[in-house]
Amino acid sequence: MRISKYWAALRIALGLACLLPAVIALEAVQSSDSTVRVFTHGEGTYAQPDETGKLAGPGMDVLRCAMDRLKRAYEVKTVAMVRVDRMIEDGLIDIWFPSYNKGEIDRHRKIIGVLGELRINWILRQNMDMDPFSKMFKDTAKVTAFPGSTPERMLQRNGYRYIQGTDDTDRMFLMLYGGKVDAILSADFRAFLSPRFKDAVKDVRVIEYARYPAGFELFSPFIDKEPEFEKAFATALDGC
Repeated sequence: MRISKYWAALRIALGLACLLPAVIALEAVQSSDSTVRVFTHGEGTYAQPDETGKLAGPGMDVLRCAMDRLKRAYEVKTVAMVRVDRMIEDGLIDIWFPSYNKGEIDRHRKIIGVLGELRINWILRQNMDMDPFSKMFKDTAKVTAFPGSTPERMLQRNGYRYIQGTDDTDRMFLMLYGGKVDAILSADFRAFLSPRFKDAVKDVRVIEYARYPAGFELFSPFIDKEPEFEKAFATALDGC
């Protein structure tokens, strides 16, 4: 009987020991009076303007849930991806979403939580009959991606015939439709085009390139400033 009571007490003590760091992290995060600066591009299903212009979507719902659990003030703004890297360097962004990791190791940023899957596609002109996964396509097709995006970096690093893109979805589509490029590598942005492209958009093909788990990206200046936030935020996301 004494032995069983001993092991029961030990299990409780170990459980409390495991819980204590999370409690300490949560208290540290809640005690901060600074507002967490969150940014998104606002052109995807995870966060986009509703009919009133307010950002809405599953990413916004999860973020709101986590921040409410942390009792932490935050603000969400939209910014073009082409500006993100510079803003990170200047320490102006704490969290960016949705983000994904292609398996690259980067000590300056960490992706927390799982929002779902982010699908990246080849969007091609209808008369482009080359296989986008072939060597011929890589060597000869003119391709582009949204500036500052992970697909842009991938194309540039891997020797594709890269043509500089734009952060304007309508102009990007015109680059494809007008023949300046043969394909665009990006998340599917067709739903965000102006109504005038309703018929023209039918003349493109969409081929899935890859799917990645999407989450919230935290950057090193913010992590260094608030080292307890990462663990507390991850715990809060688990409950959302």
